[in-house]
Amino acid sequence: ENLDSRTPWHMSFVNFPNTEDAQKWLEKSVGFYGGQYTHQTVLPDFTEKGVKETFPDQEVVYISRHARETLDGPLSNVDAIALCVSMDTAREALGAARRGRIRA
Repeated sequence: ENLDSRTPWHMSFVNFPNTEDAQKWLEKSVGFYGGQYTHQTVLPDFTEKGVKETFPDQEVVYISRHARETLDGPLSNVDAIALCVSMDTAREALGAARRGRIRA
């Protein structure tokens, strides 16, 4: 839906490893990267940097099903929202938020 939206969200995948396996996964899952019409499509950025490095001066919140704090919307005072792309069964998002001292 984000690709078809008139106002798409800018997405960044952080902590994305720059390994051969990760690049193969990216090519398999998101096959149009590096294609002929890439410049016409809103695509996410992929970086090895962490959340704090990617958004150094911005208010960031992590969304986790294990979080203690309930975020009441709309989140107009938040610059970036961090989502864990794993199933979060081992509380990865909450752990990452705590390590980075980010609200969750």
